[in-house]
Amino acid sequence: MTRRGWGMLIAALAIFLAARVFGIRELQMVSVAMLVAVLGALAQTWSGISKINVDRAIAPAVVSFGEQAIVTLTVNNLSGRPTTPLELLDAVPDGFASPDPVRLGVIRAYRSAVVTYELDGTRRGKATIGPLQVRTADPFGIVMRTKSFAMTGTVTVLPPVVPLPAGLVLESATTGSRGGSHRVERDGREFAGIREYVDGDDLRTVHWASTAHRGKLIVRRSEAPHAPTALVLLDVRADRQAGSGPTASIESVVAAGASVAYHLAVRGRAVAVVDRPMVRPPQPAPWDVLIGRLAEVQPADVDLEATMRQVAQGMTGNGTFIAVVTTPDARELRQLIRSARGFATRAVMVVDPPSHDDRGGSRQADSAVAALRVAGIRSTVVRRGDQLDQRWTEIVASTAGAQPSGARMSGVQLPGVQSSGVRPPTSQPSSASSRRAR
Repeated sequence: MTRRGWGMLIAALAIFLAARVFGIRELQMVSVAMLVAVLGALAQTWSGISKINVDRAIAPAVVSFGEQAIVTLTVNNLSGRPTTPLELLDAVPDGFASPDPVRLGVIRAYRSAVVTYELDGTRRGKATIGPLQVRTADPFGIVMRTKSFAMTGTVTVLPPVVPLPAGLVLESATTGSRGGSHRVERDGREFAGIREYVDGDDLRTVHWASTAHRGKLIVRRSEAPHAPTALVLLDVRADRQAGSGPTASIESVVAAGASVAYHLAVRGRAVAVVDRPMVRPPQPAPWDVLIGRLAEVQPADVDLEATMRQVAQGMTGNGTFIAVVTTPDARELRQLIRSARGFATRAVMVVDPPSHDDRGGSRQADSAVAALRVAGIRSTVVRRGDQLDQRWTEIVASTAGAQPSGARMSGVQLPGVQSSGVRPPTSQPSSASSRRAR
């Protein structure tokens, strides 16, 4: 019953009592007519949608960022009587479609009607469409009935992918090795070179000849069979993100990770994306699988430092390493530098969370980038509204010791990080590093 319907019932009762008190038969007839109108509206709305069903189709079910999907609703009237005019309201997440219902006229007996509406792919992720509500009302607005259909559908919006300019040397695991020829070790893994010892390494892998020559612990670096030749590390820690909706920092992290993964994949690299501690070495995946996984990435409570320690121990290969992280603190920065040390090509994109919630950019992000460059790692800062291709151009052009463009570094030092204590790699690949990815 609508507000108008309840008003008519109360009015009918009042008129009936007045007719009985004053003995006016005409008023009694008016009250009866009003009651019949309410009962007729109830009967009409009940029969109008009692025997209908609805089918939903979404095409395409997976859309690129910024594109549209079409939802088709097919309403079938299974009754021998026509329906009343209908309103269809699908439950859709905010930002995907207009919240207004779709209106549909009368459907004749045993006939069907088709209506469509558009879903805007402007929010990354997997969205659930439904359940559906079908509403109808009598012509006088006395009674409204709603029938719910529990069926749901899904649409996946892929993250935005920005084509990145070429120019960065992309070394593979073999070209990036610095330890001579490869050989197969007793555990079946391929010897890929040597690197500095990091906490947690097996002491049985110490390369004593190199240790004696360099005066510091050096371990053998082994490559697992089918190891990725390119690793993309993402920082999805929930407590480090800022902002909300499409402009949140997690969206910048995912968009940058997707763009980098695409850049590596189309250049023939076997790409693996890691965002949490691993129980086994990651396996590279085709691009269409990677982009599907990235579409569903959400902030989570994960241990990024544990992940970086696994990377530093050689669990993910030694070719190309690209990290997309939020602004690291001093301890995380040191661990990040250790993680990248064993790779032939390494770069870091530092996403600045404060710039994603209207607090403005932080100097700490600029300081982190400066420390990374001192360590010989190409890096840049990504803030809200930045063009990823421009930030990638800065990575390609960056050199050790250079400061990020627009950096405010006057007297600013990341707490706990001494630039003099960070040493760039002692050697670089020679002939292999001259080959640039096409």
